[in-house]
Amino acid sequence: MTTNQVIAKYGKPNETGFDYLTVIELPYPMYLSYDKNVKVTRMSCHKLLAETFKTIFADILYTYGLDEIQRLKIDEFGGCFNYRKMRNGNAWSKH
Repeated sequence: MTTNQVIAKYGKPNETGFDYLTVIELPYPMYLSYDKNVKVTRMSCHKLLAETFKTIFADILYTYGLDEIQRLKIDEFGGCFNYRKMRNGNAWSKH
């Protein structure tokens, strides 16, 4: 999708994202990829994607189980919503 198509579907990004962000509970604990001492149990995402994320994380837990998720490091969390422009450009980041 182009940036204009993304904005048309999901809205223009803004610093707070309050008009389109929601919080979901994660079905298994995750840990920040850059600080393993910080446990993550919820994440913010666009409200149009919330059910998709819930399904994906539930499917991962069902398919792999917690021990395998941890062994494969699928429990490392790098974030979701990040209000910023892409490096070296003017387009908004798509994550």
